[in-house]
Amino acid sequence: GHMIRNVVTSLIEDGKVVRGYLGVAILDLDEKNAWTFGYEGKGVLVELPQEGFPAAEAGLQPDDIITGIDDTPIISTRQLQNLVAAYPPGATLNIQIYRGKSPHEPGQTLTISVELVAKPENPLALGSPGSPRQPAEAQPPAAALFLTKLGLDELVGATDESAERFKRPMEAGVIVASVRRRSVAYAAGIRRGDLITEIFGVQVTSKDQLLDQMGGHDTDKPIRLRIKDSSNRSRSVFLELPDDES
Repeated sequence: GHMIRNVVTSLIEDGKVVRGYLGVAILDLDEKNAWTFGYEGKGVLVELPQEGFPAAEAGLQPDDIITGIDDTPIISTRQLQNLVAAYPPGATLNIQIYRGKSPHEPGQTLTISVELVAKPENPLALGSPGSPRQPAEAQPPAAALFLTKLGLDELVGATDESAERFKRPMEAGVIVASVRRRSVAYAAGIRRGDLITEIFGVQVTSKDQLLDQMGGHDTDKPIRLRIKDSSNRSRSVFLELPDDES
């Protein structure tokens, strides 16, 4: 499950190209990763609604799962883009979403109406999430070992001191003090100095808290972390050991 990151646009050819714009970065969401939100089935994950654009204004949030548009089930980013492409700027779409936190509690199902605008000259430029993941080693017996297998070699609670050491603003969370190259975490774009703010939607402020939240986690399943990188961009990252290793 290597994810592809896209920006939703729509194209209408009418002498010149007019693009309806939702203003949201999206990811394909497979069923394993959907499980981390307590959602079964396929959908498209909202990675980041762009501030000041229709999706954000209408109340779409990071980690919302788009399940349908005008009651058409949505199963991939490409399908979502093609569907949005059929509408001109000014059209209103009813977007069905699932908003959940963890596998252990049910989420809510909402419908949000969003009016498309014309696409701006320079839409959000998003980097690629990096290279495909590499195999980790054998099965971890415990949460700490699981994190190590994923490549998160050293984690430290954020304090004034550690924040300064990693040259990042002080904010509650757990700092990734080192991440192993060619690991699952590295392939997912996690880098030294990144801040882990949540696991399965629960805020964490220390390494112990993070491990507690992982407690009885089934290592065959992905974990979902909320990560803030050095440019202060927040996103969800799904980490799992390759099938033959879990």
